[in-house]
Amino acid sequence: MKRFYYKAIKDQKELVSGYIEAENNKDASDKVRKMGFLPTYVYDETIHKRQVSNAGKNLARLSLSDLISFTDDLYTYTMSEIPILSALDNIKSHAINKKIADFATHLSVGIKSGKTLSEAMEDYRYIVGETYIALCKTGEDSGTLAATFGYLKNLLQRIDNLRHKFIRISIYPAILVFASVLMFFLMGSFVFPRLIAFIGMEAEIPRIALFFVTTCKFIISYWWLILLIVAYLVCGWIFFFDRQKIKAVIESVMLKTPVVKDCMSYISLAHYMSVLHIAYEAGVPITDSLRLAAGAILNKELNSKANLVTTLVERGTALSSAFYDSGLIPDIFMPMIATGEETGKLGKMFRDIAIAISNKLDAAIEVAARAFEPIMTFVIGIFVAIAAITVVQLYASSISVFAF
Repeated sequence: MKRFYYKAIKDQKELVSGYIEAENNKDASDKVRKMGFLPTYVYDETIHKRQVSNAGKNLARLSLSDLISFTDDLYTYTMSEIPILSALDNIKSHAINKKIADFATHLSVGIKSGKTLSEAMEDYRYIVGETYIALCKTGEDSGTLAATFGYLKNLLQRIDNLRHKFIRISIYPAILVFASVLMFFLMGSFVFPRLIAFIGMEAEIPRIALFFVTTCKFIISYWWLILLIVAYLVCGWIFFFDRQKIKAVIESVMLKTPVVKDCMSYISLAHYMSVLHIAYEAGVPITDSLRLAAGAILNKELNSKANLVTTLVERGTALSSAFYDSGLIPDIFMPMIATGEETGKLGKMFRDIAIAISNKLDAAIEVAARAFEPIMTFVIGIFVAIAAITVVQLYASSISVFAF
């Protein structure tokens, strides 16, 4: 006889679970029915435990677009009042790729073992993040899970749009950098060596031309060493950047750098206000909403200001005063916070502020793009001018040699 784990419906409404001894799955299901229950899940105990214990292992990370698709499907099904297990089964059957199907399968296994959706997601914190799990739990506790998935979908889409904006403004500088590198190798390995060979080594060779030629020869001959150095520098940068003190210093400097500071601040504040709006609208108490929103800010300096807001509110300080004292959000939004407190429409004010900050972020990104492009163009112009002057110098040297 084997032990089987079962989950069943009692009296067409109550979910029950337990263990039963039987010869096989069919025998176990029959015994559950004889107990007056409707079996929904019957599994050999050893297989069931293995599934649960392996739930968080060997599961590929979801890309942001995959997570948006998964959340959108959950939102659609839950809005149609389809049970979460049925929703996950449908997602598994119609997923756009295997990673989403596997994720839905693992969540389904966790729920069948007696967990709630948020508890099942705990094993996949590295995939969905702490904020996602916390908001799911909030939706479950408040009975607004469908609306919460809608909020989460909008939040993830904002993050995705922000990422695409940065990619878009990086294309032009990337093309300029590639063109510069290509020109450097063209001049150093093809143009200058032939000009030098033409005029002869007895002529006075400009130092810049020699620098181009010798550098290109070194890179071509010792490309493996260059790759090792680059890999070492990248690993060193990652290692040092992971150090909290060094990371805090770098972030502090960036927050004081013109143009860059606006982008960094508005990115963090956009996430903060979006999570604050979603949590508050889902029925989370204001102090818990503030704490949850603070967790969405990765910048240490801004995170400390967000934590200060939470601490002040917990001590009884008015929300508008707490924001003013912390200096977390711009003063222009203080009247909106105060109005939201007075009228009882904080959720709407949080949403309006999140939209306004997103608009300011768009403007800051445009300013950064306009400032960066002329700088890159200026650098490329200097590089081209140096190459042109070097060609003229080589030409002049050739004239002096042949004239002699």
